[in-house]
Amino acid sequence: MVRAILCAGACAAAGVLLAGAMKSEGISEKARKLHFSSIVVDTHDDTTQRFLDGKFDLGTRGSTGSIDLPRMREGNLSAIFFSIWIPSKVTGPEAVDRALVQIDAVASKSASIRTIWF
Repeated sequence: MVRAILCAGACAAAGVLLAGAMKSEGISEKARKLHFSSIVVDTHDDTTQRFLDGKFDLGTRGSTGSIDLPRMREGNLSAIFFSIWIPSKVTGPEAVDRALVQIDAVASKSASIRTIWF
């Protein structure tokens, strides 16, 4: 417990120091250059379930959510891992079926945007 409190305190202190180092109008030029010259990977994105909605278009800037191709390009996102999430109350074959539907949706959406992304 003490270790967790110390870790949280260290993270909070680092956040305060980083916030103080930023210019008032946003990130520093050095941080911007570092970000845009790096490979940027989002290792957990919860957009997958939105793929199941026939109205969701990853290729256009949406008014809801935070992931779409325009934002990914603007933010220099190099790679993304879409998470597959099933509520914990859903188990057994139904959970497997739901996961497979989400996996298929990611594969389908990926295939459909390949031509506009690359």
